[in-house]
Amino acid sequence: MEALDSLLALAPDPTLVLHTDGTVRAANELAAELLGYEHADDLAGLPAAELLRSTDGEGVARRRDGSEIQVETATARRGDAVIVSVRDATERH
Repeated sequence: MEALDSLLALAPDPTLVLHTDGTVRAANELAAELLGYEHADDLAGLPAAELLRSTDGEGVARRRDGSEIQVETATARRGDAVIVSVRDATERH
């Protein structure tokens, strides 16, 4: 998990790594900030479906306070994980 944490820290965008069951396995601090959480570890174990709704790379992220923001997403499957990169698209919509 240490290598994963190092990679997440270097990611230029808010990034979530999901288990195949759809829960958050890990996240970076940028994702925590975007979603209104104090620390990336606060996202671990949360259902991704409660945080993101995305279709065709565009969607909505739900922040901790319940507010929603427009986002763009990119996903990739790697082994038993799904990596989701998220960008705030509020100003573009």
